[in-house]
Amino acid sequence: MIPTELLERPQWIAWTYRTRKGKSTKVPLSPHGGLASSTNPDTWGSYREALSVLDSEGVGFVFAESDHYCGIDMDGCVSVTGRVHDAAERIVSALGGYWEFS
Repeated sequence: MIPTELLERPQWIAWTYRTRKGKSTKVPLSPHGGLASSTNPDTWGSYREALSVLDSEGVGFVFAESDHYCGIDMDGCVSVTGRVHDAAERIVSALGGYWEFS
């Protein structure tokens, strides 16, 4: 579950998959139309606005210099059976906060 304090911040974008150079990649979409930018807050919106973007696959939170949040991307830490690697669990537990699987 996404923490309420993140849901209340206007730092959300939508995303969709597109093929670039023969490879599927996530493309950020602004809730206001067009592409989103991780460095341009004018292209971000509320969580609800991001959810309403048509043709999107999902939503994402944008970290900004003006907030006190950070994120860690841990690739390959879940087995094919869905078990989270012990080291990944220890990292999340030590840092506090929440995690999501994508």
